[in-house]
Amino acid sequence: MFTEGKIEPIIADFQKLVDTEFPTIYKLKRNLAKLAENMDTAKNKLQQANRHSMSTSTGGKIENFKDELDESQVKVEQCRVSEH
Repeated sequence: MFTEGKIEPIIADFQKLVDTEFPTIYKLKRNLAKLAENMDTAKNKLQQANRHSMSTSTGGKIENFKDELDESQVKVEQCRVSEH
């Protein structure tokens, strides 16, 4: 059974976790969601450009969209790695 003297340090540790780590985790999670949304947007732009490329010459735009997608994938991966 826990006595009051033994439980106070445990409560203090949990309070520290709640005060410091949870806000950081929430911030990282929100940032990752935003980056993943940006990546999905870039992926959709590339898919649309690929569909339209058959009827027009949009080679330069496709390359730009590929670069945008690559950059967003790197950012998402960097954010995921920084969480661990």
